[in-house]
Amino acid sequence: MSQEAQGPDRKAYGLRLDQGLMKELKYLGVDQDRNMNDLVEEAIKDLLKKYKKKGK
Repeated sequence: MSQEAQGPDRKAYGLRLDQGLMKELKYLGVDQDRNMNDLVEEAIKDLLKKYKKKGK
């Protein structure tokens, strides 16, 4: 796990995802040499940025 994922400002959160989506995420992590936590966090940040641009 990366140092970012272990800091005191982090909070664990469990969620259920589609199996196919999880499989793709795992492969992407291997291809990019990144862990799944980093990829999910990047995706959430991108989603929030997308909707902030639309103006709530």
